[in-house]
Amino acid sequence: MITTLKRYLFSGVKPHYKDETNRRIMVVNLFAAVGMSITFILGIRALLAHEFSLSILLLLSCVIFAISHQLQVKVQTVAARTASITLLLTCLMGLTLLLIISGGKDNTGPLWIYLVPPVTMFFAGFIKGLLALLGYVFVAALLLFVFDETLLMASYSYAFKTRLLYSFLTVSFLSAFYEYSRQKSYETALYLSDQFERQAKHDHLTQLLNRRGAQQCLEREYARMLRSKTPFSLQLPILIGLRALMIPMVTSKVMKY
Repeated sequence: MITTLKRYLFSGVKPHYKDETNRRIMVVNLFAAVGMSITFILGIRALLAHEFSLSILLLLSCVIFAISHQLQVKVQTVAARTASITLLLTCLMGLTLLLIISGGKDNTGPLWIYLVPPVTMFFAGFIKGLLALLGYVFVAALLLFVFDETLLMASYSYAFKTRLLYSFLTVSFLSAFYEYSRQKSYETALYLSDQFERQAKHDHLTQLLNRRGAQQCLEREYARMLRSKTPFSLQLPILIGLRALMIPMVTSKVMKY
């Protein structure tokens, strides 16, 4: 059981992908599994309660969650991963808006909208996520205050509708602030990692590859030669090499005198 869950969670993860990409793939797998489970259980429950419209809505959402998972696993491209995330977010936003319209079970459907801000910010990023949430709030406000008498199947009080939007905006602000801080921390960590890697592979004085960097470069080119089955040549800059050797000798003499 644990092996199956682990295989599902890591499906689509590749060693040559960036850590951020693999993390997003794993979260999509996890969120799709949770979404499928919840919508399937609630859909079957609504079906048994003879709430056929709600049941069809929930079971259709379950299928869309499954498609979004399979899309990034079967078609392992950047476009497929983007389409998978877009499909997942569209399904989540559409489902929660339809729950506002229908009211769900005992008018508790609108409570599910608080899932939207953190999920949208994580998958879409700060700028795109913020724009998506503003559009979502605009549509939700139209449903609650403009087309409430024509589209809403449930009845909500004015106080409930206003507090629902106010609290949603608060959660959206906190999610946006967290995502912005997370992105800045991640960019800083990447910058420091690149700097440390460069310092480890380059000579500080000449800015040329040191022994470690040259060894990795040679191994990479040798592996490429084996794959392409074509020879390659190696050029050594003798003057630069002699200069690099002479510098520590001159420095030691200066320190001696």
